[in-house]
Amino acid sequence: MGKIELLPDAAKPPLAAERLFVEVLDRHDEVLERVVLERLPARIGRAYTNEVIVDDAYLAAQHAEIRRDAAGGLEIVDLGTRNRLRAPHSRVAIDRIELVDEAQFHAGRTSFRVRTQAYAVAPERPERGREERRALAPFALAFAVLLVVSTGLALVRTAEPIESSRILSEVIKTVLATLTYASLWSIVNWLAARRWRFVAHATLASLAALVAIALELPVEWLAFAFSSTTLWTLANYVWAPAIAWIVFRHLRLLERMRPRIAALVASLLVGAIVGIESLDGHASAAGNVSRLSYIDTLLPPELRVAPAHPAQVLFERIERIAPVLEVERAAR
Repeated sequence: MGKIELLPDAAKPPLAAERLFVEVLDRHDEVLERVVLERLPARIGRAYTNEVIVDDAYLAAQHAEIRRDAAGGLEIVDLGTRNRLRAPHSRVAIDRIELVDEAQFHAGRTSFRVRTQAYAVAPERPERGREERRALAPFALAFAVLLVVSTGLALVRTAEPIESSRILSEVIKTVLATLTYASLWSIVNWLAARRWRFVAHATLASLAALVAIALELPVEWLAFAFSSTTLWTLANYVWAPAIAWIVFRHLRLLERMRPRIAALVASLLVGAIVGIESLDGHASAAGNVSRLSYIDTLLPPELRVAPAHPAQVLFERIERIAPVLEVERAAR
């Protein structure tokens, strides 16, 4: 695709109200070229007699014409070409498209958009340094809360003596996991949009962990209260919608990805993770007594609703599975 040129023709009537802008877009809807139309009708094609000239081998010499219809609205009309026109996200070739509300259309292999001079542009962005500094406060808050919550849960859920080394270990693991996750997204961000946005990705990483914990804890407590391994298994997947939303926000930080595409990619990624987790859990539990599902959460006995079993029941169950464990040990 080459440079677009405007060839004004004084013989054509001027626009009645305001100037039009024809924009050529890339596959991310970013503007490659912008042409001002002072008069209508105006033609698009490869020939040098057009107002808008585009080097696209799939465009006709004179492909389409932008004009006003009988009601005074804008429309683009195909001029009897082989490839005709197409609406956005459609493969159906048509002969006419009404140009309203920043209408887009495809001609040949090129995407176009028509805007008027009344179009309101977005506010200017802050400089990168200021933007990163402004994002530090939310990140610091989310990350601090994550450190406290994750460390506290790790200590509450263990029956081992609480030691300073264990607390430090949990803090280090949380920091490394968050920074590694955010760094990977920052690399993707740089490759896609030439911006790192590490602080924004790290904030989303912290929020993802907090939301997953907030969704998982109630299900874990219910599983403990009712001694339900089904609920305990469910607790491993309730985080999926939250993580899908976080991945969607990561993808939107890339700036060039459309919302629908970002939502589809996020859903596929999280769906694949859930599927792999399910298959792994099923394969691990099937025929492997040492990895059967059990509830390992330590919570106050006051939360227990299910009736307690006497110790004799536990010993009887151990005696029943002991021969199977011996066979597995011998096989190793």
